[in-house]
Amino acid sequence: GLPPLLELTRNLPAADRAKLEAAPEFRLIEYYRAVRVANSHIKGSTAANVIAAFAFLTPADLQHFATCYGLKAPNAPSDVSFEDFKLFTRAVKYYSNLINEACG
Repeated sequence: GLPPLLELTRNLPAADRAKLEAAPEFRLIEYYRAVRVANSHIKGSTAANVIAAFAFLTPADLQHFATCYGLKAPNAPSDVSFEDFKLFTRAVKYYSNLINEACG
């Protein structure tokens, strides 16, 4: 099946799905999910998936994170640090509000 966040968005009305998937945090959360999977299930495909997920973050996404969160993250898979943990935590907190609005 699909990862949980993708499963959620696929089951929402199109307008709500588009809003959730357009948020830079959506791609960030998926990137950090790929990082966790690659560290938990070490094999060739998981390493490739995490590199692809990082490459999927756009320059506009990176600028958004720098402006809104003021952290030295996200970092490439080989350089993940505590700054990434802080970014992920803050992004999930913000994104959960978007999910609540979409599901409300």
